[in-house]
Amino acid sequence: MNEERRVALATIKEVQRGVDLANRVPRFRAITVLAMVAVSSGVFCIGTSHCAETKPLLSTSGVSADADTSEVKWLTDFEQAIVKAKRLERPLLIDFAASWCVPCRIMDKKVWPDASVQKALENEVVPLRVDMDGKHAPPLIEKFKVEFVPTILIVDQNENELAREGFVNAEEFLEMTRKLRKE
Repeated sequence: MNEERRVALATIKEVQRGVDLANRVPRFRAITVLAMVAVSSGVFCIGTSHCAETKPLLSTSGVSADADTSEVKWLTDFEQAIVKAKRLERPLLIDFAASWCVPCRIMDKKVWPDASVQKALENEVVPLRVDMDGKHAPPLIEKFKVEFVPTILIVDQNENELAREGFVNAEEFLEMTRKLRKE
């Protein structure tokens, strides 16, 4: 267990320094639970004498405090988003995220700001972000059977699921949208 804690602490420090962990997803997923506990508590300890403070990964709005996601025009109301998707005749992209989710933080920092991803979000889908801890989240979590975060879900205007993924890098996200164009 001490080795897992050491890896989790190192991973948290790398995330805080902005290191791209997208290429280490299998190892990263293995310690995500430990990292989530560490981040939510604000202090991560190995044993009794080696503690490190962690800074908050997401602001209270559910968006990373230091990520450049200002270009993403996330809607936060499902009903409003589905109406817009119908009006624009586009699929609805739902990003289920949480303030304590380390992979969500990585996506905020490395995926959503990517220029190609920004273009896809602006021109191909209607982006909706659901804060898993928000008061409006439980019905959507149940409706779409969300079991983990992040969950990236794409639905059509009739709310039929078209695609579902967890953590993705920019290229994997763009592949999701390419598949939508082919259908």
